Amino acid sequence: MAASVAAAKPDLVIHVGDYLYRESACPPRDSGCARSPHGDDWPTWKADFFAPATPALLAAPWIVVRGNHEICSRAGAGYFRLLDPTPAQTAPPCIDLIPHLTVTVADQSFIVLDSTNAADACPCDSDPYAAEFAGMRPAPGSWLLTYRPVWGFRSHRKTINATLQQALAAFDGQLPDGIALALAGHIHIAEVLSFADKRAPKFILGAGGTLLAGKIKKDLSGKKIAGTRVSFGRSDHRFGFAMIEVAPERFTATFRDTAGDTLFACKLKPGKVACN
Repeated sequence: MAASVAAAKPDLVIHVGDYLYRESACPPRDSGCARSPHGDDWPTWKADFFAPATPALLAAPWIVVRGNHEICSRAGAGYFRLLDPTPAQTAPPCIDLIPHLTVTVADQSFIVLDSTNAADACPCDSDPYAAEFAGMRPAPGSWLLTYRPVWGFRSHRKTINATLQQALAAFDGQLPDGIALALAGHIHIAEVLSFADKRAPKFILGAGGTLLAGKIKKDLSGKKIAGTRVSFGRSDHRFGFAMIEVAPERFTATFRDTAGDTLFACKLKPGKVACN
């Protein structure tokens, strides 16, 4: 897939989190992973991420989002040493919440929110995340990049992150004004959602790493979630990545498989998505 990403000649690569999966030793008598490195160290980071991702790493600049595999009790030290934008000589060994940051590429603004420790279900400590949202100053058309989806669906239920929902109470449960699109991971499928109340559409792009989650068999359009309805919803249960092209007042998104072949395509306008 990294080679297919490189062949697509992107101007920017966005990774929505989870880089290191080899946390424990290979089980005995498992020939598939025999002699594999494990743990939060350079041999494991190289084997699990940097070596296979090399073609894409060389293709374009990256914006990386921290995933829950990179929390402090898992691979946090490696994340801060290797991927966090703070210079290594001044970066902390690990902290639970990285303050949000804004990245501007050409005229497109991206706000990166660390949601790795935002519990999906309560009890929740939402105050730190409420402060993060309150401190955002999105330029019109900004994209929010965060690991945990504020809203989404799994094969067996809808997913509403309780911590982030509480944190958004001051915004009537919606993302701050100016955010036009939200990208997330965490759920290991591809998912496209737009909403009846015209809140920012959501892309869940979790089909590029480990085993896929359960397949969603029902139509998502019309489903109730977080005080609104899904005006358009689509999920895809295949490994792949998305290519998003930006134009004034609209985006196009092409979802591709690991070989780079098109699976389906979407058009995005403010508060609205439609896919073929």
